[in-house]
Amino acid sequence: MVVSFCIDVSFRWGQCGRFALLFWWRPGFGGDKLLEVTYADGSDEKLYAGEGIHLAVGTDIDLSPVSMVRATLGHKFSSITAENGDILFRRVPLELTGYRFFDNHGIGAGVTHHISSKLSCDIDPVCDFTADVEDATGWVVEYLYRSRREDTNKGFTVGVRAVFGLDYEPQGGGADAGANSIGFNIGVSL
Repeated sequence: MVVSFCIDVSFRWGQCGRFALLFWWRPGFGGDKLLEVTYADGSDEKLYAGEGIHLAVGTDIDLSPVSMVRATLGHKFSSITAENGDILFRRVPLELTGYRFFDNHGIGAGVTHHISSKLSCDIDPVCDFTADVEDATGWVVEYLYRSRREDTNKGFTVGVRAVFGLDYEPQGGGADAGANSIGFNIGVSL
């Protein structure tokens, strides 16, 4: 099980509601296979376009008791490590998601835009390259369960999310790699 921690700093923002600074950790799974490594013992490991750990910093803005907007800037990465080198796929996701809550249950939809994406392979003598990837935009749908005190943003959230319509294309041309994925998060606001 992967646990994420959401740390917030809250204050009243006019008549609009609460503002919270957050830090987030989300694992994701799925997408097209980018690379496959076969080890000397015959075992293998695969790197997929939608997988990885997503670390983010951002803000939650409560627009009303039943609606919230979340904006985050993150770093998502996945890797394969071998004795003679490693492969790393990293990207910078920008996300904006709006939520509608029904008591403690929320449904969200938004957009994710990935910039500065790079795939690097440095395994001696197999590969030695870094490939830049075009910016890509996709969609996010998320379910959140949240429990928090009425007067603050302190509490916890548990969520399940899907990213779809996100395709990576190497700069200079080449085959697209679909990065549709599913993921989850568990957060604690302190």
